[in-house]
Amino acid sequence: MSGKHRKGIEAAVKRLFLGYSWKMCYVHFVRNVLIQQNAGKE
Repeated sequence: MSGKHRKGIEAAVKRLFLGYSWKMCYVHFVRNVLIQQNAGKE
């Protein structure tokens, strides 16, 4: 029972970590695009 519960927590943490890292990659990508656009205007 407890082992099964821990596995569920590990899966939730893994899913949270993947979602977080994807979000950080997306933010990083958008920021780079905006910086390139601003550099192109000058």
